[in-house]
Amino acid sequence: VPAARVKRIDDVLDGPQVSALGMIQHLETADRSTAGYDVLGVPLRFDRAPLELRAPAPLLGEDTADVLEELGYDPSEMQSLAESGVVAIKARRAASATRGET
Repeated sequence: VPAARVKRIDDVLDGPQVSALGMIQHLETADRSTAGYDVLGVPLRFDRAPLELRAPAPLLGEDTADVLEELGYDPSEMQSLAESGVVAIKARRAASATRGET
């Protein structure tokens, strides 16, 4: 019967195979308020089309206006929701600029 030790996640992530495959990727925070963080990268590798994470997760409220607009909310309704604390809306341009988007 084949058997092996069950490893904890920190044992796996610190292991030589993960390091050799370059599976850990460092991302800066979207607003660059902290030093950034390490994440598990894309587990697939292609010779001619490398895959990698290019941007951190959006900031709280960064995509809210776009989502609400797609759902049919007008700007005054969005503003009312934000003022009442139901949603957070962050200016998209400033956040996108810090992520290197145009």
